Amino acid sequence: MPRKYKSRALPRGIRIDRGYVFIRLFPNGKPFLKCVGRGNQPGVLDAAVIKLNQLREQVRLGKFSLDERAKRMTTEQAVQAFWELHASLKPARYTFRYFLKNFEAYFKGRYIDGITTMDMQRYKMQRMKGTATAKGISPQTFNRERTALVTLFNKLKEWKREKVIGNVKLPEENPVSPLSIFNEQLTARRRVLSREEFDRLYEASDYEMKRIVTMAVLTTLRKKDLMLLSKENYDPYTNELKGIQSKNALRGKTYCIPVNAVMKRILDQGPLDFTNFRKRFYGALKAAGLNNVQFKDLRRTGARTMLAMGHDIKVVSEHLGHSSIRMTEIYVPPVKKERQEASNTLGEVYNNIMDTHTQRPTTPTGVKTGVRPLNPFLSKSETYLNDNLKARLAQWESTCSTSKGSQVQSLHRAFFSNDQSPV
Repeated sequence: MPRKYKSRALPRGIRIDRGYVFIRLFPNGKPFLKCVGRGNQPGVLDAAVIKLNQLREQVRLGKFSLDERAKRMTTEQAVQAFWELHASLKPARYTFRYFLKNFEAYFKGRYIDGITTMDMQRYKMQRMKGTATAKGISPQTFNRERTALVTLFNKLKEWKREKVIGNVKLPEENPVSPLSIFNEQLTARRRVLSREEFDRLYEASDYEMKRIVTMAVLTTLRKKDLMLLSKENYDPYTNELKGIQSKNALRGKTYCIPVNAVMKRILDQGPLDFTNFRKRFYGALKAAGLNNVQFKDLRRTGARTMLAMGHDIKVVSEHLGHSSIRMTEIYVPPVKKERQEASNTLGEVYNNIMDTHTQRPTTPTGVKTGVRPLNPFLSKSETYLNDNLKARLAQWESTCSTSKGSQVQSLHRAFFSNDQSPV
């Protein structure tokens, strides 16, 4: 093997073989050979030296590894790995399983590295449109499915980097991320019970249901948290209800609700009875004549009532157990009635602003109503040309015959009605 190439000395680790430039190393006693390019390419030796120094630095830092050639992973293998290592350990594992089942059925037999954003666009269209055997899903549902699939590709990259799933070939960019997200605020549920509607529901309910709906509004707790509520959740030293939110139990998210006199009386009577809850609750709704009402609307009703009474949105957010005020703003948006009241209040504050301007200003002397004034920005020369044009037209009219003069005069009146000038 020559130690020189085109009268240039070759450093150790660079070799020439049949006109090609190679890098050769022995990290950990194992041979490593990498082709840089053809020897007749300009600058190929300099690029090989730079690459050689980079590889030696990786070997020195322990970051260099002789991985086997990247293997291709099928969609079924990717879904199985994601289910075992991540999805099956989550509280929403059944939702994950539903999404993964549809994703696996659509891309069955394909390699995961061959899935593109265009493929995911077609998948989205089919999922929302539906098939002969399956009904289409709503945009809100696909938002959640998109989140699950984005997590799938991100986790595969993370596990490849941490050598959990070996050296597999994956897409360079996440093919699901470019998919648009539907704005759920446009279709968000905003049902709030008025005081009159709540009184009708209360009167139509049995004794136990009255306790449940009252606690739902006063505590703004979710149904599952109300079912688990007992005297053990009451802290007499701080006069608060304390517990862990069932929706976020794995994250250990807690709730802390101040207790008022009505809540204290209901708690002293024992736990809430949810036996045959669905039948009893919807029977009370029917007897009260209420439509389009769900039990979770009582939670929103309590939050909206606190805001209407003038309490700060930060206090309401903590009462609901939200992680941010932004979430509270989405959950309890302003209603039309309150916006109208705010507009009326603004009008009352500035009700006398037009008292001194009840009449329009009079027209200045010498200006005819309905006549467009001359352009004030005309120069003196342009004004002179206008006056000169009118004078010459008048002289021309006087020299014309009577028959022709009448036609010219009518044409003149059409252009210069009310003594206007053609500016």
